[in-house]
Amino acid sequence: MDSGTIQLSVPLLDNAIQVGIGGNVATATIQVSKTATTVTVRRTDGAPMQVQILHEHRGYTGPTVRTNVFRTPVDCLRLERRVTANGPSRWFPAETVRVNRRQDLSRFVATIATFGLAKQRQVSRC
Repeated sequence: MDSGTIQLSVPLLDNAIQVGIGGNVATATIQVSKTATTVTVRRTDGAPMQVQILHEHRGYTGPTVRTNVFRTPVDCLRLERRVTANGPSRWFPAETVRVNRRQDLSRFVATIATFGLAKQRQVSRC
């Protein structure tokens, strides 16, 4: 994503943002602000943010498995770009953010980046 601030609609179920859900569900809006060294994500309605990742597997007919990204809902997700010992810089959550599984946070961030970049490109074409 380019630097700047955008707003994205996100699907909600039981007041948690859903990654991987389809169909007609309630929505909320998040604000994503990016600089060269930080990314912040927050709900525009001021509600704490919890994100659930849906895990569906081909052939499985049981209930949908959802995992919470954050141990407890957060007011704001802040990512900071840091140089690593292995060379390229990487994005890390601020120390105050506690996540359950790093791969779920990565999926949420990748989803935001994908839709955010698409929105930025769409706006720049107009």
